[in-house]
Amino acid sequence: MRYLLDSHAWLWWLSADPRLGVGAAQILGDPELELYLSAASGWELTIKISVGKLVLHYSLDEVLRQQRVRHQVQWLDITPEHCRALAPLPFHHRDPFDRLLIAQALSEGMTILSADIQFDAYSVNRIWA
Repeated sequence: MRYLLDSHAWLWWLSADPRLGVGAAQILGDPELELYLSAASGWELTIKISVGKLVLHYSLDEVLRQQRVRHQVQWLDITPEHCRALAPLPFHHRDPFDRLLIAQALSEGMTILSADIQFDAYSVNRIWA
């Protein structure tokens, strides 16, 4: 099974944050499962750091490259198919990064690991608790 990590799930996993859901933690700890981090999350984290909304305990390079390799998390580029899937999505969720994650998960048949209950307004599979 393939899982797409929301940005906060990725950061909370790296920092052993207690807000990480038990179900999400079990999935993240299973080396047999395929885990993905979207380019959309990389973009989101970069913007949040540059405007001062996010301070990391790691360098951005370590978060986006080194830790992904260490934890065997694959990079998911944004493709034209993802953009096509994004266009017809209703605006239940206004965050552009989350909307792109939803489109990617739907296009790729992935489950999203996220605490964001707004994802449930879409036909995407989400796991957290």
